[in-house]
Amino acid sequence: MDTESGRPANVLPLPRWTLIIHAVQVVLAIIILGLSAYGVHWIAYNALIFALVVCICTFGCCAYIFVSSLFIHKLYNKFIILAAHIWMIIFWLVDLGLVANLARIWGAYENFGGYSYGGYCYYYCYNKRDLAKREDTTYGAYYGALAAGAFFAAVQFGLWVASAVIVGMYINKSNNNSTPPPAYPAAGGQAVAMDKPEGTYGYQANSVAPTPQPQPAQPSYVQQPQATYNQGYSSYTQDPVNREATVSPASELSSPHPGFNPNASELGAHK
Repeated sequence: MDTESGRPANVLPLPRWTLIIHAVQVVLAIIILGLSAYGVHWIAYNALIFALVVCICTFGCCAYIFVSSLFIHKLYNKFIILAAHIWMIIFWLVDLGLVANLARIWGAYENFGGYSYGGYCYYYCYNKRDLAKREDTTYGAYYGALAAGAFFAAVQFGLWVASAVIVGMYINKSNNNSTPPPAYPAAGGQAVAMDKPEGTYGYQANSVAPTPQPQPAQPSYVQQPQATYNQGYSSYTQDPVNREATVSPASELSSPHPGFNPNASELGAHK
């Protein structure tokens, strides 16, 4: 998938001038390769052989960066790019220490190995059955090659650190922009994305409003007019029940009837 600028989505949007940094690294690697080969031609120090290996690795890393960034985008991987930078930082730091230490040793001695005549350093090697003198070089030239190799190794180390910081920043930025905000379920069951605050690596927050849910129609009730009642007490003109004619059963039992003799039964019993 391509972006709006025509750049593939898997390629980091690094500035174009970062490719110029890698081009400078290639040029410096060629120079260091020549200086190290010059030193190995005379004395095959392990430090100089390691410098040759680092230069070859630099060519491979820069070639991958150029090809994957400009031509074959399918080969591009931001984590491989970052790993290549870290690898080169470690290698050039080690090479800087080894070559600088070797240059210090040569600078501390006026002559190192072989015989010295008139400022020339001769290196002898065993060639089958006899000793054969090889080409000659000056002490100052050899020491100058070592010092120049250490200086350019320090520049290489600085350039790889700077480019690694830039790559790390853009990887962090791309990860923040590609991570979607967490979604939480809304009342209607639909997921609502939480807005991301503005100003974080140029991310523009988009507010997502929840979809309004239809509400059921509420029934309408017509309020009935309340009847007005007379608050006063109405007076009855005639009591509907004759209270004098009403006799309770208790009153009938307690009050004797006219002509009733309670001793009538006893009188009738004695007759």
